[in-house]
Amino acid sequence: MSQNQHQHNLAPSRVQTLSESLSKASNALSAVAANRVKPEALIKIAIAAAQRNPRLLECDVRSIVRAVMQGAELGLTPGSSLNTSYLVPYRNKQTQQYEAQLIVSAQGFAELAYRSGLVASITSEVVYRGDEFE
Repeated sequence: MSQNQHQHNLAPSRVQTLSESLSKASNALSAVAANRVKPEALIKIAIAAAQRNPRLLECDVRSIVRAVMQGAELGLTPGSSLNTSYLVPYRNKQTQQYEAQLIVSAQGFAELAYRSGLVASITSEVVYRGDEFE
């Protein structure tokens, strides 16, 4: 059996494990989630993200739960079509295991800035090598 076939066969059980772990964490998600994010939606979107990126299914499940929890605390939904944050698998060099991390996108940082009430507008432009700033 090739490694791809082996990973494909393990995917349903890993999705089930992830689903169960996120469901067990739903009370904690509810406790930390900002008003903008419902735990049920977070769970569905996290599972969909893992199904789109099989490397996430290789991550330590606790790291995925932790990353989803961080997104909930910020009121961001990792992996949603809003593109405010992502669940990204990284290999831990010490343990050689994959771990998921929450990565907030530029749109996510802009959303957080607007929500703070301290920012009225944000302008972004392309920057090229050699550009000078004032």
